[in-house]
Amino acid sequence: MGRLQLMQRSVLHLRSAPILSHLTHEAGQQGSIPWLGGIRHIRQHRKHEVILTTPIERLGQAGQIVKVAPGFARNCLMPNKLALPAIEKFVLLVQNQLKQMGTAHVEEVIETPKTQQELEEEKLKAIDAVLRRLAKGRVVLRRDVGMKTTLLKLVTKSDVLYEVQRQLGVELQGENLVMESNFSQLGDIDVLLRLPEGLKLPGDKAKLFLKLRIRRK
Repeated sequence: MGRLQLMQRSVLHLRSAPILSHLTHEAGQQGSIPWLGGIRHIRQHRKHEVILTTPIERLGQAGQIVKVAPGFARNCLMPNKLALPAIEKFVLLVQNQLKQMGTAHVEEVIETPKTQQELEEEKLKAIDAVLRRLAKGRVVLRRDVGMKTTLLKLVTKSDVLYEVQRQLGVELQGENLVMESNFSQLGDIDVLLRLPEGLKLPGDKAKLFLKLRIRRK
C-alpha cells in the first residue's frame, strides 16, 4: 500500500507519515461538563479512542491508541487519515501495516495531556454552554385543571427540577430555584435562578430566569 503524502499542519505540529490511504471514517458527537458550583450538565461527553496512523507531536506514535476530544478526531485526525477509530478491525489493520514497515508498536491507551490554560478554557466554555441553555430554554409542564385555570395538582420545586433535567439536560439543586410557593395556575412563569457569584451571564445580564410554562393536559 502506498504512503499518502500529507501537507504538514503547523498549528497541530503534525509530521507527515501516514500508512493508510483508502479508509473512510464515522465520527459521533457527544459532550462533558463537571460540577459548576451547583449546576451540572448531565449529558456525558466521552472522549474518542483512536489509533494513530502517523506520529503526531504531543499526542503519540503511529500505532498508539489515544483518547482525544470528539471534535479533534472528527475535524482533523480522521479526515486527514492521521488516525482511525480504535475498533478491532482498524487496530489489526494498522498493526499489520506497521509490521510490514517494520515499525509496529501498539501501546496502552493514554490520556492526551492538557495544559492548565486549556483546562480552564474548557471549564469556561462548559459553564457558558450550560448558562445559555438555561437562558434560551423553556420548560413545559402539563396539569389537569379544575375550575378555570386552577391546577388539580400543584407544581412543586421538585417537579421543576425534574423537568429541567429531563428537558434541558441540566441538573439544578433546590437552592438554585427561587420559589416562594408552589404554582397553582396555568400560564408562563419566570423563575429566578440563584447562581454562584462571579458567573458571567449570557448577554451580560444581572440575573438569569428560567422560563416555565404550565399548560393544560
